[in-house]
Amino acid sequence: MKINEFIKYFCEDLKIEYTRIKNDYYLASEELIAAKKMIDEHSRLKIKTMGMHLGSDKGLFKPTLAFLNMLAGHSKKKIFLNTKGEWLFVCKRDIMKDSIDKINAKNGLVLIQNQWDENLGLGRVVGNILDSSPNKVVIKNVMNTGEYLGK
Repeated sequence: MKINEFIKYFCEDLKIEYTRIKNDYYLASEELIAAKKMIDEHSRLKIKTMGMHLGSDKGLFKPTLAFLNMLAGHSKKKIFLNTKGEWLFVCKRDIMKDSIDKINAKNGLVLIQNQWDENLGLGRVVGNILDSSPNKVVIKNVMNTGEYLGK
């Protein structure tokens, strides 16, 4: 999945101005993009980063947690976890049905939220959320906010 497909998957009508530097994407206004272009054309200096880092594309787009948080403010493809599920998710555990409080999406990639609609990361639905037993894994942990703690 590429960045445009990723954005459209979560937010049909969201338009994001971004620029690409090598394999990385950055949130940047038209003015910032124009300033970078001017610096690149008239200087030996090369800008390596700018704006908010949205993610990297090395064949497959990998979003940053900051970008997921931004998308969560506009998307309805969310799963809300209870307190126990929140903790297990940020500890890199997959999600079982009994950890889910509210379901807004039933398949594919989903934004994982806590009880206050704060983004905890990204998951992939792997089971039938509605009909599974309480102790069955229904969402695989793709990435979570706890990753920063482990580094």
